[in-house]
Amino acid sequence: MRPYAEQAQQLPPGAPRVANPKSRAGLAVFHGALRLISRPAFLRVGERLFTPPADKIDLPDYGSLVVA
Repeated sequence: MRPYAEQAQQLPPGAPRVANPKSRAGLAVFHGALRLISRPAFLRVGERLFTPPADKIDLPDYGSLVVA
């Protein structure tokens, strides 16, 4: 699961800087953007863009570990 977890935890370039504004204007823009992206239409788009697909990782076959 490590490769999948590492991929899921990667931040887009510039994300830490954008998420930590250092001025009042930056903070106002950040809050405005949060209000905008929290709307349902934007949430659906964000899920598609920022959620790694579950089929991007090949898991080993654990069938031999099944205990009857």
